[in-house]
Amino acid sequence: MKAPEELQSAFVLHSRRYRESSVIVDLFTRNHGIVPAVARGVHGGKSNHKRALLQPFQAIQCRWRGKTELVTLTDLDQGHFSAKLAKEALYCGMYVNELLMRLLHRHDPHESVFIQYSTLLENLHVASDIEPILRAFELNLLDELGYGLSFDYNAEGDPIAPSKQYYLSIDSQFHEVLQGSSPEHSANAFSGAILLAIGEQNWHDREVLSYAKQLTRLVLQPLLGAKPLQSRKLFRSLINDS
Repeated sequence: MKAPEELQSAFVLHSRRYRESSVIVDLFTRNHGIVPAVARGVHGGKSNHKRALLQPFQAIQCRWRGKTELVTLTDLDQGHFSAKLAKEALYCGMYVNELLMRLLHRHDPHESVFIQYSTLLENLHVASDIEPILRAFELNLLDELGYGLSFDYNAEGDPIAPSKQYYLSIDSQFHEVLQGSSPEHSANAFSGAILLAIGEQNWHDREVLSYAKQLTRLVLQPLLGAKPLQSRKLFRSLINDS
């Protein structure tokens, strides 16, 4: 990857200590996608400002050098926004960061996702109800990655009917549950009315939100693979300890 000449807009997704005074950060950049980078001189000395800039959810302006998978940060400055997330919003932010790290290829630009991510952080920072924000982001992310769902027509090309039941196939298409369909399909069916409401992002209805969560998990699971999401484990431990 060619090193950029101009400062790049980026968000810090994840950071971990590296050797004595450095950290490795996974940056989500506007123009270059996810870029793993080494930041030197972060620990020790007068490095508090640099260390603060390299925390998750922090927007930064940066430049790097190197042509390998792991580049070296050479310039670092404050970006336009710093999300102060706490409690449930913090865990949701961690979940989204993990989604991006697991689903996006390194150095593959996704400017639309970058803009949506920036908006998501701003909304998580102030919102009292984070579920609608998270569901909308998941659906938009699936669209951007080519796994978007059609909420208007089923796999056969027929309009989704509010009164009918549909199951999601392995290729992320909706099929009508017909008489004689397998018990598994009937047990995991979504009503057409719910699917239409999800497609319209009618998040005022809590039932629609609940089914949207179930649906996005069904689509995301094969993309994420068998390895559990660490953010979900942390969130469950928070609930169990409370």
